[in-house]
Amino acid sequence: MLPASSPLWGHEDEASPVSLVSITKRARAGAPILSAAAREQYEPGLGVASAPSAPLDHQLIYLINLERVSRGLAPLKAASELTEAAQSHSQYMADNNCFAHDCPGEASWEARIQAAGYLNYTDAAENIAAGSEAADGVVDDSMNSPTHRSNMLAACFREAGGGYASSDSATYHH
Repeated sequence: MLPASSPLWGHEDEASPVSLVSITKRARAGAPILSAAAREQYEPGLGVASAPSAPLDHQLIYLINLERVSRGLAPLKAASELTEAAQSHSQYMADNNCFAHDCPGEASWEARIQAAGYLNYTDAAENIAAGSEAADGVVDDSMNSPTHRSNMLAACFREAGGGYASSDSATYHH
């Protein structure tokens, strides 16, 4: 697991405004969290030798924070409520073969984060991804999408969560 003292983990004080970006990833069980190339790229000098064993939501946030910090932006803090909402949506998408922000029969993404207890936010966004087996693939693909990139690099966001689910019968499998 990544150390809590890492400069790539945000630590908000109680008076800070709360904002978020929810990053959702659907991936095959047992898939690598970081590809071998990413492990080689991120490990030297960054103290992330233990990164591949960290939970997927932490990997996503960590890799997004690499992008944010390299641009002078504050790192995101992991929020358990956002992870709960993202995990629930990821599982729903996998179970129902639906790849969308709002799948039929499911609450909107904003209602999902509120139901998970995330209530005091000022800005919110959701990114979803499918088809990549590793967190670095999701972040790379998202950085190449203007909308997703904008969400990940928005200065107003301070917290994030991520989810992971798979289904062999779903179109994207992961």
